Amino acid sequence: MREGRVLAGRYRLDALLGRGGMGEVWRASDLRLNRTVAIKVLPSHGAPAQAIARFRREAEIAAGLQHPGIATIFDIDTDDDSLFLVMELLRGTDLATLTAEHPRGLPVARATAILAQIADALAEAHAKSVVHRDIKPANVMLLDGDRVKILDFGIARYAEQTTDLTGSAMIGTPAFMAPEQFDRNTPVDHRTDLYALGGVAYQLLTGRRPFTANTVPELLHAV
Repeated sequence: MREGRVLAGRYRLDALLGRGGMGEVWRASDLRLNRTVAIKVLPSHGAPAQAIARFRREAEIAAGLQHPGIATIFDIDTDDDSLFLVMELLRGTDLATLTAEHPRGLPVARATAILAQIADALAEAHAKSVVHRDIKPANVMLLDGDRVKILDFGIARYAEQTTDLTGSAMIGTPAFMAPEQFDRNTPVDHRTDLYALGGVAYQLLTGRRPFTANTVPELLHAV
């Protein structure tokens, strides 16, 4: 992707905000509605058509989640070989950055207020049978007034369908993953998110991750 490219004849990429294992995030302009948005471009080259179709279905369901604690998805589309999500542009800091700034943990009152918002947002998603699968501090944004926004609903499921988990690649952040997520053949449900929320709570209150290890097998043993 390059700055200035227009996706689907509508979204102009203005500035790269970040790049990671699940693609790139851009600040972009919606030329049709004249508004600034965030676009996450996902790696779709070589992805099975079934995985892309499943992702679109799940993303459409996630886009229907109307909750103040969940980042709004405006659109899902493709451009050439690029699959992308159009989302509200958020300005704030993620919980991973916040916990790094508080190595001894947050005050209990502040931590519990944040956790209550995350739990409320997850309850809304779970009521509609939507499971996040990758709840972790980096996927929770904190806006002005400590307002919570959960990011990336639906993306972890797409990654599961397009990534070979037999090597070093693994979907989710191991320190926050429920035991069933270490086995690709074991189904996950809303309890997977609640387990991860417990890990987030531990880090917010103590400043430390719930589990640490040098390798994924060691971490699985610890879990």
